[in-house]
Amino acid sequence: ILLQFSFDTTGMFLGRSERSVVRPLVFFFIIFAAWQGLSQIANIFWTPNFHNAKLVSPESASVILLRTSLFTQTLYLITSVLFFMYLRRHLIQFDSTERLLRLARIGVLIFVAYGFYEVIGWAVTGHNVDFLSNRVTGNEGGSYTNVQQLSLGSVQLLRMKSLASEASMFTFSLLPFMILYMYQKDRAWIPLFVAIVISTSTTAYLGLATFFLAETLLFGR
Repeated sequence: ILLQFSFDTTGMFLGRSERSVVRPLVFFFIIFAAWQGLSQIANIFWTPNFHNAKLVSPESASVILLRTSLFTQTLYLITSVLFFMYLRRHLIQFDSTERLLRLARIGVLIFVAYGFYEVIGWAVTGHNVDFLSNRVTGNEGGSYTNVQQLSLGSVQLLRMKSLASEASMFTFSLLPFMILYMYQKDRAWIPLFVAIVISTSTTAYLGLATFFLAETLLFGR
């Protein structure tokens, strides 16, 4: 992605770039910088307390402005934004929406399959079997994954989260696809629905309830 961006940037200055992503990226940066500026100003007046938190960046918990994590985490965001812009450009140029949906379906099912692997692995071994997460947190340099358990009597179950690290974010990613597949009458919605239920996310349950109420009350389906 970054290599393609460097080509496009060079082409723009040479007047040879078509549908360059540079201009929309600059627009995004202006909005993002304004938002972050307001956020930093808010930190001055409403100082957050980081002393009891396990932080990603190595600075002291007393540092509240322009922490290094702001810049390192922004790099992830920039890559995602660039990916979206190139994907949009590709769709405009080649009208490949159906192919994109097929690829997205494969990705979503792999995402869910890894979540089932974690839940089943935890049930069988009693340990976290995630081998892909590589988030590094704190000064100890340890790898971090957010393991959240659910107690059913004497049985300890793992809330499904897959590679999203947190159950609510996991279901936040799945719910739109589940609804899409339901409308398309694609049975892929079934494992997605099961995964959302296993996550035990109240946010997801609220989303499901809102969807089914809208279907029933507004559309009469």
